[in-house]
Amino acid sequence: MTERTLDPKSSSRREILKLGGAAALGAAGLAALSTQRVKAAGSGATIAWIYNPQRLTSGHLAPNAEVTIGPFLYPGTSFDSTNYYGIVGNLTAMNWRGRNGWLTARPNGTPFQTGTQAIDLHFGGGVKAWTNFFMTVFGFGDGGPQSDGMFIIRNGPIATDYLVDLLGFLNIDQ
Repeated sequence: MTERTLDPKSSSRREILKLGGAAALGAAGLAALSTQRVKAAGSGATIAWIYNPQRLTSGHLAPNAEVTIGPFLYPGTSFDSTNYYGIVGNLTAMNWRGRNGWLTARPNGTPFQTGTQAIDLHFGGGVKAWTNFFMTVFGFGDGGPQSDGMFIIRNGPIATDYLVDLLGFLNIDQ
């Protein structure tokens, strides 16, 4: 086995051109990816997190019943849910009367769609409570895209108690 070392003074012009060509091809390849510049602010939706989650509401729902929740305050401020586009929350079912059930959240003013509606929480069995994270937009006011700050919780086929904890708001980065 022999090892060949190159003397920097005796490197051939061809080797230098190879290195330069490889660098040029690398730069051309990077340019071909056509990356786009984006703004750091004002570029999309954000979540206004509440760092100390708050109990928003609780109650009881009969089978196939629903409740409209809102508007409600952002904790510690004068802003309320009408200043935001939706909710990030935690939904809990407990004390159900029956075998298996579900709860779902949807925007105010939209109908429940049997068979296609997303179900946010399935529960059942012998445990005391089931909980799940959820997000939904609020309904819109009569004047267009202005949020009404309200959403609906719908219950499935068995009676249950529910809790809703507020974790944050869906906000549009202005």
